[in-house]
Amino acid sequence: DDSQFIPALGVKAVDTTGAGDTYCGCLLNGILEHGLNELDEETIRSFGTFASAAAAIVTTRKGALKSMPDVDSIRILVNKSRD
Repeated sequence: DDSQFIPALGVKAVDTTGAGDTYCGCLLNGILEHGLNELDEETIRSFGTFASAAAAIVTTRKGALKSMPDVDSIRILVNKSRD
């Protein structure tokens, strides 16, 4: 059932360093900001999509710490993926 998966976003990766940490950090940040008691499937999916976009952006840059995107850049990629 494909509805259980959040698709990866297609980017031209140059370095995957930090992608997993970025994904986990963004996902956990969303959960912490929202709280555990009010999570539903749509909210969790939106956190996963946001985290996937952030990790995708990180892979387009060299290194780990300096490659972290800002929130606006992540939202732009999320919006492009919906078009």
